[in-house]
Amino acid sequence: MPYKLSRYNYITKIPEKNEWLLFNFYSQGLLKLDAEHKKKLDLISNNVEDIEKFFNEKEVTLLKNNGFIVDEELNELYRIIYENNKVYMNNNSLNLIILPTHACNFNCYYCFEGMKKSNLFMKDDIISKIGEFIKYR
Repeated sequence: MPYKLSRYNYITKIPEKNEWLLFNFYSQGLLKLDAEHKKKLDLISNNVEDIEKFFNEKEVTLLKNNGFIVDEELNELYRIIYENNKVYMNNNSLNLIILPTHACNFNCYYCFEGMKKSNLFMKDDIISKIGEFIKYR
């Protein structure tokens, strides 16, 4: 099956060594590469040859299982969007942001309240209604 390198790969050289770390931000896979395997990845990233011509079956399996290579037809961005929407649209979970008071003392630069903090607190009946909503959701 034809493969391609994942767009979520990141490679960095290990200081003072002839080795590199290959990390995949999607799968969280991490691999240490020697100079020979790094050169193979460089050639593949330049579309010089097919991945299976450079790596043996065991190496291809390792790269695929850790997300460094993916099926050529896979659109990785669409996969992430799909997975995100699947979680977001799932009725089995409920995400709430509850603001019980405006009297915050953190003074975050991005806060919509700015420097004008009020001493408003959530009323007890609202707290009860939120609890009921969560209970019956």
